[in-house]
Amino acid sequence: MTFAEQKLPMRSKQSGVTLVELVIAIAIFAILLAMAVPSFESLIASTRVSTTTNDLLAALAQARSEAIRRGQRVTICASANGAQCANAGSWNQGWIIFTDGIPMGLPNAAPPNAIVDNGETILSVAPATPANIAIQGQAAVGQYVSFASNGQSRTIANATQTGTIEVCTTSQTISDLRRARDLIISASGQVIMQSPTLNPIPNNCPNP
Repeated sequence: MTFAEQKLPMRSKQSGVTLVELVIAIAIFAILLAMAVPSFESLIASTRVSTTTNDLLAALAQARSEAIRRGQRVTICASANGAQCANAGSWNQGWIIFTDGIPMGLPNAAPPNAIVDNGETILSVAPATPANIAIQGQAAVGQYVSFASNGQSRTIANATQTGTIEVCTTSQTISDLRRARDLIISASGQVIMQSPTLNPIPNNCPNP
């Protein structure tokens, strides 16, 4: 067999993309990414508002339930260190729930004072809220909410304690109707959640 009769192996065709096709693909990807980022940011902001609101609502319900179950005053207050009530600042620095006051006749007996004293028990601790989340309460509920043994919300002076605590996000990626939630505390100690009546919501949120 001569050399000419030998079958030479055929070169396989190599597939790939041209530079033009690659640039077009990158451009399309960039457009889709630009469209998706705002939606993703909106989802994160909305989720943070819902989660924080539900966490605080559950904490208030827990404090009231513990007061009734234990038959004594239980207080929830803003706390930056998880060990003592904060003297200033808002609820977004975190909060604690604790038994407030020690009955007379027991060691270290003390009246309720919205301060964690020796002998009082911290029942729950919540850390600071995520970035862009603000929590502001009206004057009567700006630092603490205290529940008497019958479940009613009462101030340390034993007056009726009512008010609104608003949870919001400073993110501008979602509509005003979704940016904030109000927790309304009634004289009975029950807490309801609803959308804020103020519209538009201020950019930095703190309002109540």
